[in-house]
Amino acid sequence: MVPRTRTEGAAAIAAAYPSAVLGFVRNLYRVGGMYSVVVDDRGFAVVRLIARRWWTLYVRVYSNRYRERPSDVDRSSLFIRAERDFAALDLNATLPEERPDPGPWAIELVPVSSSSFAQWRPQLITVVKVDDEEIEARRRWRSSLGRP
Repeated sequence: MVPRTRTEGAAAIAAAYPSAVLGFVRNLYRVGGMYSVVVDDRGFAVVRLIARRWWTLYVRVYSNRYRERPSDVDRSSLFIRAERDFAALDLNATLPEERPDPGPWAIELVPVSSSSFAQWRPQLITVVKVDDEEIEARRRWRSSLGRP
């Protein structure tokens, strides 16, 4: 079947190839979206898309971890754990499987490309309007780089 519209063409391409490869074909991610993402073999985490600019997504990674991919999340239960001192841990071990588990970690705001975010295998849980505190976190991050 030959696609008749641009939307049909993009849908056909997206169906044929994984979103990790062609995340740039269409804008898959919604600002304010809460997504479950794969952390590693230990389970899943929840991230929130705070802002988007071109192909860069600004996400907040929460400390909460789940054994199974969550389909619903109570925002009041999400938390960002305070930074941990990793100085005493031997994180530079030769074999990654010998490294100690640093426990739950979080990132208040991290910029990632949409193609990198796609490799986290995100699944949308819900979309909630971005609040002022989250917008202020992005402003603090930009000002720390000397940007207005």
